[in-house]
Amino acid sequence: MQFLTDKNGALSPFRMSIAAGAFGLLMLAISVIGFFLDQESRRTPYFPPVPAGVEQWGYPVPEGNYRQQIYYRTQSMPVEEVAAFYNDQMLAHYGNNASDPEAEQCQRFPETGTFADEQVNSYGERVRSDYDPLTQPAYHYTCMFDRSGFNTSQWTQVTIYPGIPNADPALDSQGYTVIWFQQEWSN
Repeated sequence: MQFLTDKNGALSPFRMSIAAGAFGLLMLAISVIGFFLDQESRRTPYFPPVPAGVEQWGYPVPEGNYRQQIYYRTQSMPVEEVAAFYNDQMLAHYGNNASDPEAEQCQRFPETGTFADEQVNSYGERVRSDYDPLTQPAYHYTCMFDRSGFNTSQWTQVTIYPGIPNADPALDSQGYTVIWFQQEWSN
């Protein structure tokens, strides 16, 4: 405290301004370092947690310099249970409350039924879909985890769907729940 007082023991305005300026410079330096650390944290893919018992299915598939896809699968959890897990993860990621109607949540497509069912178009007409059960899931959930910031991009879209049969054993996911990560990040 002696640094802030003069010879008579009174507070020195000059010394207080030097101390305030030094404190301001320290806060500015901490802010700049924090900004660059935050920017640097967005230069890799964001990986939301995967449920216990889920295995990675294959290797990450690059789609350019800053995009990739990764597949996971599990036989121990149905699609709805995995979607509920990611709903909880989204609540934690975005800092929302489950009772908040504006909270980010996984979306189901179609909202009810399956793509094989008759669908209602934008005119309210019932139409048959061109759904192919050998190449498309009957329905899926989509969850978006976005960490984009100032001049940066970092997100992972998680798509959850029931497995699809395939003659190739390496591609056959029938009886599994598939979790598909599509990721993008900044350079």
